[in-house]
Amino acid sequence: VFQRLSERPFVYYVHSYYAQNYAQEDLLADSGYGDMRIPGLVRKDNVVGAQFHPEKSGEDGLQILRWFKEEFV
Repeated sequence: VFQRLSERPFVYYVHSYYAQNYAQEDLLADSGYGDMRIPGLVRKDNVVGAQFHPEKSGEDGLQILRWFKEEFV
């Protein structure tokens, strides 16, 4: 998915909570907020989840949705 994104991808988060206590090997991507790392994409076996809103994340979000469709549908 990363080859499809802009050089500095932007994704839209709308809430103040985030996933915790996940296995580090399941983390695909994260975002920085101060000293915190916010999980953005996680994958466990055949399940992939996004913490952000790809549908509100411009062209980068559209590319992520295309990746979901091509890889998992």
